[in-house]
Amino acid sequence: MVFATCTLFLGGVCLAEQVGHKPPDASRPSTAQIDLLVDGLTRDALKYHGLQAEHEKAFRARAEEIVSKVVGDSELLRWTVSQASADKAPQDALWFSTNQLEALSDRLLNDVCQLYKFDERQRAVFSQRNTPVFADFMARHRSTLEPLISEILIQKASGEPPSAEKVAEWSTKFLPVYKDLRAEGESGYRAMMPHLRPDQRKEWRKAYFVFNLGATMAEAKLRSFSEGRFDPREWNTAIPGPHLGPERVLQDAQKAGLATQPTGPAGPMRLGQDTGGASGGVAPADLSYLKLDKWQSYVRHFAAKYRLDEGQLTTAMSILKEMRQRAELYLKRRDGEFRRLKDELSASKGEKQARTQAELAALQQPLAKMFEEFRARLDSLLTESQSRQGRSGSGG
Repeated sequence: MVFATCTLFLGGVCLAEQVGHKPPDASRPSTAQIDLLVDGLTRDALKYHGLQAEHEKAFRARAEEIVSKVVGDSELLRWTVSQASADKAPQDALWFSTNQLEALSDRLLNDVCQLYKFDERQRAVFSQRNTPVFADFMARHRSTLEPLISEILIQKASGEPPSAEKVAEWSTKFLPVYKDLRAEGESGYRAMMPHLRPDQRKEWRKAYFVFNLGATMAEAKLRSFSEGRFDPREWNTAIPGPHLGPERVLQDAQKAGLATQPTGPAGPMRLGQDTGGASGGVAPADLSYLKLDKWQSYVRHFAAKYRLDEGQLTTAMSILKEMRQRAELYLKRRDGEFRRLKDELSASKGEKQARTQAELAALQQPLAKMFEEFRARLDSLLTESQSRQGRSGSGG
């Protein structure tokens, strides 16, 4: 979660990365550049977060490990940090320096232009619109993002997960930034569309669709966190969203029950857009497998396909009973939320409908995971011979 939260806003800026474009770059931050970040975190921890001086050395060691991982896991962030000038002021250690922002803006510009094969005129249009927008966005939200990044990294270095209340506070602060990012993304998409050739438009639409799909899931998760629905086990997992790349976005969308193809060719592909059947939105995927009565049908089909013996069938029915009880308990605990979201979904349209649909999909995720566990446990009952027969289709 820490990497995702700290760099989520960067993941949506560059449409190039939404179609898998990752330019080769071997740039890596120096030890001194990592030390500057660790220095900034340590100062903040001592000054604002109650770190005692006698624990400073241990904190620095953990902070260095966390910062190195956060930076090292992202090629774009790794490259950006490496652009820091040697005379970078220590008090600016937790934010991008002027030369870093300029280098990052140029990098994103070049990546997009290369990916979509922009000619000189298209490059000029894209640069004229996006270079000042990027700089303004970063300046506009620095006062929110800089302390938020610091606090999350300090929490991570503490070795303990945050409380649900703390995550709700972070998410509440971050949501307006993310909504602004989505608005800028759509504005940039629309502004460039008239200047593209037909072949470029196809890829541009595809990239925006995936970006918007990921952004919808990210916003739904942040909203869920802001309402206090945070499980400490999520602390070390990534928030869904465009920062994870297009393949992961599509995988997460499929698991969440969102369709991974636009329902129509028109428009800027806003999710859930109501255009009378000719939208570029997303249609709900089939979620029937999450209905608990389907689980027993799955066991019957599984038993027939693989020709389970009596002992295997007894175990399979025991697994079914256990997993259904767990699923029913989850549904009972969250019944009010399911009812509220289903009522909102039937009464809403457009962007509100898309947000509600994404929230409902996020609420259904634990059921999807239980079902995957259920299937895996059934698969583990099979002998090698049964597995081979199943793959060849001999069992039905």
